Amino acid sequence: MVAAAAAGSFGRRFARSGCAWCTGVRRRVCRLALPIYLVERGFDALAIGTIVTGTLIGTALITLWVGWIANRHSRRLLLLAAAALMIATGVGFAATTVFWPLLLIAVVGTMNPTSGDASIFVPLEQTVLTETIEPRRRTALFARTASSAPVQRRLACSLPHFPISQRRGPGAVDRQPCS
Repeated sequence: MVAAAAAGSFGRRFARSGCAWCTGVRRRVCRLALPIYLVERGFDALAIGTIVTGTLIGTALITLWVGWIANRHSRRLLLLAAAALMIATGVGFAATTVFWPLLLIAVVGTMNPTSGDASIFVPLEQTVLTETIEPRRRTALFARTASSAPVQRRLACSLPHFPISQRRGPGAVDRQPCS
């Protein structure tokens, strides 16, 4: 009985860490993918900078807004709406190559081309986490999630490059450090 409870607790902690890790990897890939995608679509540096700035401003505004309303609405509904917005953002970026619609999608959507985990999902995940644990253990939970993020980032940055960094000879590519 005690072993099953401990295994369940470990499973929940592992699932929370795994979700945070996957979300972080997606955001780090997006940091490079968005400018590359826009260059391949023929945008100049000013347009790319404007769209990337739009994603940053939009992320900041929507994160603040969700943080203000998260306690008044169902977490499930908000997470589903955020997921739908994420899908719509991806479809919007894939469907159009015109500057103004892309800028609008960038500002309203969930895309965030930074290495940090700042988005609409952060305040929602934090409000959901507070409901999964008793009040006296919340500080320890947030400390674990905050302190494990740098380790997960470094692991995510080093694992994909491991086979490449071990090669020697012609055509070998040195591993680039992660930021």
